[in-house]
Amino acid sequence: MMLGACVDPTDSALGAASQLTHVLQTLEMMIADGVTDEDLLLVAIVHDIGKVLLLTDEDPANVVCMNRFISGEPGAGLEQATTQWNHDEFGYSRLVDVLPRELALLVRYHSVMPHDLEPYLAPSDRAFAERYHRPFFRYDQGSKSAARRPRVRLEDFRSLVGRRLPSRLEI
Repeated sequence: MMLGACVDPTDSALGAASQLTHVLQTLEMMIADGVTDEDLLLVAIVHDIGKVLLLTDEDPANVVCMNRFISGEPGAGLEQATTQWNHDEFGYSRLVDVLPRELALLVRYHSVMPHDLEPYLAPSDRAFAERYHRPFFRYDQGSKSAARRPRVRLEDFRSLVGRRLPSRLEI
């Protein structure tokens, strides 16, 4: 619910729409496409949780933006590479012990463009990219609208969240 008070000032596709609106838009697009994979739906709910840092004294420059790799050997694997620190990394740090590995990695890399992710993938990362990153990236980026109010409600996903996440998540 805290995402309802977060507006990413750099996201022109969302305008002044909140991050909660973006989450609901993402879920709505997934549902419209017939996505029933609880893993992807759950990540849609939590992927931008790191943007709650906008409600703190953290410099927004350290929170918002698309993510980029700053070091790593091509082909050595995602966990051997380093990205800049932003909401992705903060969200990952809060969810790595809560979500299955692939879902935590999706939170960590959700705002890395697929073509920027590709060179760093080890053979063992390719299944993750195909199953999770590429499909989710399309929904995350393709669902954004400054004008479209989603019809789905967060309440519609309460049972999923209750089954898959702890009752209290430390932010």
